[in-house]
Amino acid sequence: MRFPQAAGRYLALGSNEMLIEQADSRSGRRKFMQAAVQHFITEEEYLTAERQQDEKHEWHLGECFAMAGSMRWHNLLSSRILAELVQHLDGKKCTPYMADLRLYIEAHRHYVYPDVMVICNEAAYLTDDMAKDAEIIVEVLSAGTESYDRGQKFLHYQFVPSLREYVLVSQDVMQVEIYRRQDGKWEYERLMRPEDVLLFETVGCTVTLEMLYCGIPLENSSLSRSIQKLKRHSL
Repeated sequence: MRFPQAAGRYLALGSNEMLIEQADSRSGRRKFMQAAVQHFITEEEYLTAERQQDEKHEWHLGECFAMAGSMRWHNLLSSRILAELVQHLDGKKCTPYMADLRLYIEAHRHYVYPDVMVICNEAAYLTDDMAKDAEIIVEVLSAGTESYDRGQKFLHYQFVPSLREYVLVSQDVMQVEIYRRQDGKWEYERLMRPEDVLLFETVGCTVTLEMLYCGIPLENSSLSRSIQKLKRHSL
């Protein structure tokens, strides 16, 4: 079994089954639905095919979702967060990953690829390409996935046993939202100014919004000017 390439439209399951690629308006994901016979992809089929191709897919209860390729600013934001975490965690027990390590949410039978995640426990790894636990998860929001990242995906992430911080990074405006789990409850913090500091409390790593959004075009031009002004003053 092979999943389709980016330009493909159909996903062959077998000699008599075919899935049709459709848009899922609720989540912004590309969704593969059964054209004739209701047939779901098993976890084993999904994992086997996923390891044989470059394109990544989420899987949830038998349904497979192709992940759209990340755009320029999405990649830049993810990379900057990863770079700060890599530098800060060098030589420590926690390891950051960006989008290539699969996370299995066992309680919901859901396989996902977080934009950035940090794992601190060796027991979290199921295989070299998959984990079942993480302490920090970061998602960079886009128009097509924002409702999904805020809704169903976050609900599922709450069942990741060791998750302590869930971070949502906007790419069109300067805004970072942090959900921190404290004593079984989630506390919320929103950052919107260049001088604000994103603190990953779990690992003690900090990132200023000025650095995070430097050079990224924002819808709010006054925020963009503030970044450029701070940048000039630092020269």
